[in-house]
Amino acid sequence: GGEAPAPDADADADAAAEPADPALAADGGDATLFSKALSTKDALVFFKYYDYVREDLTVVGCTWVSLEQKVHELMPLMRKLARLPDDAPVLIYEEVKPALIEPLAKKRNKTLDKARLGHGDVFVFQLTPPGDLAAAKRAAAAKAQAAAEADA
Repeated sequence: GGEAPAPDADADADAAAEPADPALAADGGDATLFSKALSTKDALVFFKYYDYVREDLTVVGCTWVSLEQKVHELMPLMRKLARLPDDAPVLIYEEVKPALIEPLAKKRNKTLDKARLGHGDVFVFQLTPPGDLAAAKRAAAAKAQAAAEADA
């Protein structure tokens, strides 16, 4: 009777091979967009969040950033990606290779370009553990007290 015609598998395969946006095919697609980005002062970087309580490392995103941005200027984006409070203290590292990270504390006020960070780099970040934060505050307070005593 009234059966629908069998789907044409070859037609589906042809449709899947066609780009969703003909304009992308006409101008070279993503390769053209990527090469335009390479000619500017922008870089595609990736972010991983380390939850030290759960001992869990999670990729939380990637984005294009300006190489003129300072490392610390990425902190609000990192907090947003990991759904952390706006004022959460975070430690930032560069993933040099899997299982090898380097702290970026000494580079936090440098631009990404001057810190030699760029395309494809992976930023790993975590909340500052409370013990470290307390130790840092004690050290800062001791330093301030020593300076005050020196001035007296």
